[in-house]
Amino acid sequence: GWILTVFLNFQKYAKRYNGTIQSGLKFINNNLDDIHDIYALSIIATALKKAKHSNANKVIDRLRLLSKTDDKGNKWWSGTGKSKDKDVEITSYVLMALLDTPENHFAILKWLIEQRNANGGFKSTHDTVVGLQALVAFSQKFNNLNDINLNITYFAENSLEKHRTIDTFLIKQDNILIYTVS
Repeated sequence: GWILTVFLNFQKYAKRYNGTIQSGLKFINNNLDDIHDIYALSIIATALKKAKHSNANKVIDRLRLLSKTDDKGNKWWSGTGKSKDKDVEITSYVLMALLDTPENHFAILKWLIEQRNANGGFKSTHDTVVGLQALVAFSQKFNNLNDINLNITYFAENSLEKHRTIDTFLIKQDNILIYTVS
């Protein structure tokens, strides 16, 4: 059906634009040492990693030196200037570039999750798209439902502290979808 059609169209366009893609990669690599903008570097790292280019790790090493951490151990990357509007986007691109590196990425994931608003998105439409793409990529990379065995205990009080609820529930492979969908 339609999946095969999409795949065949993708292959057709990939072949058609392969020369353009290779020219773009060559241009980026020829000018890599002159690029200092962290936003540009985050996108370049992601593109080079997806292209499986040997210079991807060179850019990632540069980005590692530019990371920020807070007192909770969260890790992120920040653009230049006072505005932090692109931080989610930059950090999301870096996370996607780092997913195949053998290190712990939970500090980045935690920072990204803390930036989400009450509706599950981020500040703007674009950083929401990129941020959710990074979260999904992380989930796909590290999701192993076969090893889930969580025993969760919680308590809640009303604002007058007159009624307290305490409960425990278990999440395993056979009921994980019930808790993630609801």
